[in-house]
Amino acid sequence: MDVQLGDGRATADRQRLVGAFACVDDDPNRVFGPDDLRLLNLFTPQAAVAIENARLYTAAQRQKQYFGDLVLNSPVAIVTLDTQHRIVTCNPAFEQLYGYPQADVVGVNLDELISTEASRSEAVAITSTCSSRARCGASAAVAARTAAW
Repeated sequence: MDVQLGDGRATADRQRLVGAFACVDDDPNRVFGPDDLRLLNLFTPQAAVAIENARLYTAAQRQKQYFGDLVLNSPVAIVTLDTQHRIVTCNPAFEQLYGYPQADVVGVNLDELISTEASRSEAVAITSTCSSRARCGASAAVAARTAAW
C-alpha cells in the first residue's frame, strides 16, 4: 500500500520540539494541500500545550510524592495548618513527640494543643510569625517547641 505523507511539528514555545505529527492517507492519489496544512498548523500548537501540560503535571505529582515522603519520614515534628492555625496534617514525628495521633488533632488549633496557658501568647506569636512567611526557620520551630513546654 502506497501512502502519501504530510507532516507537522508540535512545539510548546516555538523553541523546543515536543512532538511530531505524520498525516497518512490510504489513498495513493491523495495529496495534502494548503487546507490540510492549515488544519495541521491549527492543531499542533494545541497538542503541544497538552503534551507540555501532561509533562508538568507528571513532574508536579512526582515532586508532591517526594515531599510527602520527606515529611512522612522526617525525624522533625511537622504540621500543616489552615489559616486559623488549625492542624490539617501532622507527621509521625509530631505524633511521637506530642503523643497525639493525627486523627485526634486534625482541626484542632495548634497553639491550644501544644502550649500551656502561661506560654500560649508566645506560642501564638510564633505561629503567626511562621504563618506570615513562606517558610519558618529552625529557630522559630525550636522556640515554638520550647514555648509549649
